[in-house]
Amino acid sequence: GAFGRFCQHRRVAKVASARAPFVRVMTSPVAAGQGLPVVTVTKIIDHSHLNADGMLSLSTLLKWMDITACLAAELHCRKMSVTISMDEVSFPAEEYGKVAVGQALLLRGQVNNAFNTSMEVGVLVTSEALGTGATATVCLAFFIFVAIDESGGKARVEPVVPVTFEEQHEFALAAERRKVRIKRRQVEKTMASRLLPSPPVSPVTLRGSAVRSSQFGSTSAARTSRRSWVGARAQETLQSMDTTQLVLPHHANHHGNTFGGQIMAWMAEFASILSSRQAKASLAGGRPAGAVQVHIEAIDALHFISPSKTGDRISLHGHVTRVFGTSMEVEISVRAYDVAGGQESARHINNGFLVVQVLGGDGQPLALRPSRADMTGDDPESRPRHEAAASREAVRALRRQMGSLQAGAMTWSEDLKEEMCICNLWGVLRISHVDEWHELAAMPRGSPLPAPLAALNAGSDVSPADIALSANLCTWGLPLLSIRGCLSVDTPPPLVFELLKSPERRAAWDVLLKEGRLVRQIGPDNAIVHEVFEPLSGDLGRPHDYALISSWRCESDGSYVIASRSIVVEEVPPSPQYQRGEVLPSGWWIQPQTDGTGSELTYVIQMRAELLGVGTDIASARKVAFSLMPSLLGLVRLLQCGAGAGAEGQEGLGSDLRQDLLTKMRTLFHRGSSETKKNEQVVEGATTGPFVSLLSGSRG
Repeated sequence: GAFGRFCQHRRVAKVASARAPFVRVMTSPVAAGQGLPVVTVTKIIDHSHLNADGMLSLSTLLKWMDITACLAAELHCRKMSVTISMDEVSFPAEEYGKVAVGQALLLRGQVNNAFNTSMEVGVLVTSEALGTGATATVCLAFFIFVAIDESGGKARVEPVVPVTFEEQHEFALAAERRKVRIKRRQVEKTMASRLLPSPPVSPVTLRGSAVRSSQFGSTSAARTSRRSWVGARAQETLQSMDTTQLVLPHHANHHGNTFGGQIMAWMAEFASILSSRQAKASLAGGRPAGAVQVHIEAIDALHFISPSKTGDRISLHGHVTRVFGTSMEVEISVRAYDVAGGQESARHINNGFLVVQVLGGDGQPLALRPSRADMTGDDPESRPRHEAAASREAVRALRRQMGSLQAGAMTWSEDLKEEMCICNLWGVLRISHVDEWHELAAMPRGSPLPAPLAALNAGSDVSPADIALSANLCTWGLPLLSIRGCLSVDTPPPLVFELLKSPERRAAWDVLLKEGRLVRQIGPDNAIVHEVFEPLSGDLGRPHDYALISSWRCESDGSYVIASRSIVVEEVPPSPQYQRGEVLPSGWWIQPQTDGTGSELTYVIQMRAELLGVGTDIASARKVAFSLMPSLLGLVRLLQCGAGAGAEGQEGLGSDLRQDLLTKMRTLFHRGSSETKKNEQVVEGATTGPFVSLLSGSRG
């Protein structure tokens, strides 16, 4: 959904010439002035674009990304535009290192939203092997541009008009990210002021080394080196240095200011030199025999405070603020001055923090000796910088964890709660509109239900609504299992939304829910909730409980999104009487029907298969889908009784009916499990057994 479609965009233009790059400006295939403006820049990688280590020069890529974003911004506003900021972006070595000479590099810039005088532009970078057509995502970044009038002041820009579903959610999420940006600098200052001695997120909480990034659609990794270091003596100093650049005409944009991409390119080059010097002293066990290279793995958000122009001197001052186990943080401060005023007139351009890794010949991060606070030298600001670097690394770890598809539970942070809630919503939208779903069952309203489901439908043998079940196996190429249920009901979306967002009212329709309670409300649109579910294994298993962050939003088209994800929070500690479960972003997408009378409901749940003790095959998907059916039928039954109008007088499932349905579910679940184990015969891609007949629509 939303950014999932954007990130999965793989349609690459055919390259007309192998010698010269070209720019293709594309508008959306709708009426002029509508849709999100898009610009595509295509480059052919040659040897001049590589650094000394044979990888695509990050300095070059940053300039291309800034140019692409500028073209998209000016396509929309029809005015000159300048770079104001870039959100954090990561360049994972295992993906970035695959970009090779002769490949096409596609940079797709899209204006996602406009805010009075500024615009958010997303730039997706993908590579294409021209011989095979294979494509891969390199990175995704978000820029903020401001329109400039003829006098050099800010100019108002027209709002963008999203048309397609994907554009509407790009538009909405851009507005949410803007809220995060406004608060981000204060959040980071608050966290840095605490001078945390080490990141608060433990490796146990992160659950593994490979973590996919998140919130803004980019990919990253929290890696642990295969080369361990124990007891080695730490290096004595942290490197710092200065350099100066002259802004020449080819460094400036079409209205005389230095390109933001050029400033970022100089910062990246400077950070590479500084980190290379640091690596000589920081490599655990000394420099290895093979070749090593420094790689800028991530750049924190950059904010350009003032412009520079042709003829200015750009002064860069850099520090290695801290060395971690497999990476180091480099801070670059950028100032500009003209020849007449000298350094006394220097004005601040920006400050940037870059995360650098040292890679071995196999492309894996090498172990580094962590720095100590007593290595910061005589500079009185060095020690606070060293401690603040730990806080920033903690923020990075939390942000990586937010979008992780391998770590089921996020570690809750009050400072980053807005970002966590946005990431939660984005996760549901993304999985809701994945293209590849395997149909498990389709039961139109009034059609006969399979006998087991009829028993679970309070005795009725016909489907009470249009119901369809499908599964996505190995979601995102990972060992994940995703189930999607689509319902069509006569209840208007606002009433459905009020019923579904309440954890207390879920017991009225969900057979498996034992207890649901609101732990704490977080603003008007988010809450921490605790839910306890009955085990299908009966008396042999403990109930499963979940600590969740629940978020919901109403979209401009009258639809609603409700998202939940597991969190680790002190207010809901694990209890020995429950088995703590984990769920990735899951929830509801509620759309109004075209005639305006009813609702189209989409429920999606994505889980780590190993935690459920199931595989990522069709048989496992049918088994999980079976466990959801009684709850979906209960929801439809309650909505038909008008339960969306209010909780009063709506008892939902009575205790006797609930216990009867639960007993039948456990019987069918155990019978299906035993028969599926006995019969491994595969028929038309699905394992035979009662789960096949249960969801196939047959009466057997």
